[in-house]
Amino acid sequence: DIHMQVSDAFLRSLESSFMIGIHSFNQNQPFIIFKSNSYQNSFRGLLEWEKTMYSDLFLFFGQNIDPTLKVPIDPQTGKKIVLRDNFEDKVIKNIDVRALISESGDIKLLYAFPNQQTLIITTNENTLIELITRLNSVRVF
Repeated sequence: DIHMQVSDAFLRSLESSFMIGIHSFNQNQPFIIFKSNSYQNSFRGLLEWEKTMYSDLFLFFGQNIDPTLKVPIDPQTGKKIVLRDNFEDKVIKNIDVRALISESGDIKLLYAFPNQQTLIITTNENTLIELITRLNSVRVF
């Protein structure tokens, strides 16, 4: 059960069809692909959602959680993941991406529109690249 703190306009901008999956790279990397019927409303909604997106999705994406503090922890170090204050702009394979990066410089969450009808949310840059490659070569849905 995901309790997303998003606007109604954002929800209306998404089609009912979507895909949830796991990309086995390095570790299992989760992803969600949405279809958008309004790029402008989807993008605006995502910018608004950035304040809570990570906390809304980290359980869904299988992040390790400190049972007492209910915060994500790094599986390698066992320490709390400390995030930079805001999502940052990046370019990956000529696609504009918004990424949430930890203080240690690791991407923890990112999203991109490889085209104006498709939104990808994932936790790994290589997963994003693989999904874009596959979306460009075969119709997924």
